[in-house]
Amino acid sequence: EVYSVEYILPILQQTAHVFQLLEQKISLFHGDGSLGLPGFAPYDCIIVTAGAPNVPESLVQQLKVGGRLIIPVGETKEDQKMLRITRISENQVKQEVFNDCKFVPLKGQLGWQL
Repeated sequence: EVYSVEYILPILQQTAHVFQLLEQKISLFHGDGSLGLPGFAPYDCIIVTAGAPNVPESLVQQLKVGGRLIIPVGETKEDQKMLRITRISENQVKQEVFNDCKFVPLKGQLGWQL
């Protein structure tokens, strides 16, 4: 099963239309993606497609053991690294840092304060 959270309603509506045309069954939600969707957790994988100032702990906590969080993170909106966070146990994660990247800013409670 695939779930997606979009902060901007017109983008969510356009995405829903495209998925319907492609006959893709993806559950779409309008809301704050920085908080995830705790009601459907735990997840095997969470992919964030907006750059965050920090790794939101709320998303890490929604991973099952062995689950992965892929997220661009940076101290500024222009300087980001792609991270892979793997939940090793209930209390331990492993973080890997990959290439430089630049994504739109993550909005929401745990995103950039715009």
